[in-house]
Amino acid sequence: MVRAPDVNLPPTVTVTPRGSRTLVRHKRRTLYIFVEVGARELLSRLVLAEEARRRGYRVVLGEKNLLRNLCWMFRAPPGIILDKCGQVCRSRPIRALKRRGFRYVVLDEEGIFFSHAKRAPEPDDLMLFNNEYQRRLSEQQSSPEDVVGNPRLHPKTLLPYLEDEARLIRRTYGEFVLVCSSFDPKMTSSYAFPEEAELDARYRQLFHEIISRVAPRVPIVYRPHPSDGEMFAKRVATLVPVERRFTILPWIAASRLVVNAKCTSSFEAIRLGVPSATLSLKSSAHAKLSTLSRRFYDVDSICRYIEAGEYDLKLPTYKMRYVALISGPPDPERKLLDRLDAIDIPETNRFDALGWAAAITDRLDRLWYGRGPTRYVRAKYGAVSYADRFPGFSFRLGGQLVVSND
Repeated sequence: MVRAPDVNLPPTVTVTPRGSRTLVRHKRRTLYIFVEVGARELLSRLVLAEEARRRGYRVVLGEKNLLRNLCWMFRAPPGIILDKCGQVCRSRPIRALKRRGFRYVVLDEEGIFFSHAKRAPEPDDLMLFNNEYQRRLSEQQSSPEDVVGNPRLHPKTLLPYLEDEARLIRRTYGEFVLVCSSFDPKMTSSYAFPEEAELDARYRQLFHEIISRVAPRVPIVYRPHPSDGEMFAKRVATLVPVERRFTILPWIAASRLVVNAKCTSSFEAIRLGVPSATLSLKSSAHAKLSTLSRRFYDVDSICRYIEAGEYDLKLPTYKMRYVALISGPPDPERKLLDRLDAIDIPETNRFDALGWAAAITDRLDRLWYGRGPTRYVRAKYGAVSYADRFPGFSFRLGGQLVVSND
């Protein structure tokens, strides 16, 4: 298992007289990193955080609602906010923070395959891109230097951090087929159109048929999406093991085949050298995802493929070119930090009350949003901390807040 090196860089030190005592303060540039879905984003964002820490930044990473509200209510030192999409850029807290000197930067975690124009930040904010393809889809007048890449799109570089998890999975399940869900959201309010709910309901029906048919012959592990509910997972649990542990990467790496629908796991699978099969209902909205794997259009054909046990990675040349295009440039953590280094932001003193402020914000969020929504938000972030792999950081509030040591 890889551990990030524990490197401490010298900060700027200011000495301020206070009566007969001398107060020593360390000034640094501060980077705030917002994370929503921990299983999807946390490890790759920690890799970025480690690069920033080694360059001398003070880094605060955490669940996006918690960290945004903390900075807003407790007047945290101004710094750079790196968000996972631009949905909250026009919210009252973010606008207040920008007036106080914060700079708002977006690297869209969900805009890898789509333009997501409504998720773009305001013109005076900085939008960075995972790949050139995303930049073109955005139709923004952005510089090619804003294409910085994303460690998440290079899963082989993340896998060494997850060796222990992959080893445990192989020891527990041996050879198996991984079935991934992306069609059972816990919060049905996330549906923008009734047609989306109908499509997901159809997928749940078909995937129950698939699992019921192949489970007696082929070892199956079912992995719900991090934002999935429990109802469908409980039905599936009567047939095969249901696993929510870890991020998806070690599960893909340990499997023989990934089976999914309208899911980015096809991308991770092909980048890790694992075959994937997609059940497609010819949804034009998800064509860019389903094109990344071998497509099937009915239960019988995909079941026969799974049961045959002969899986391969052979895809047409145009699909492999598409994968290369959306993978983005190499060394993304270096490119992203080079871009952030160019932002004019002051060095500030450490926010000594950060832990106290985070605990108070957590309680206020529960009161403001309500117990149910807060529990859902925290569950999306998850409880995986990677604390043993990043010794240069302290993990607080059960991992909901991560702070660089200085």
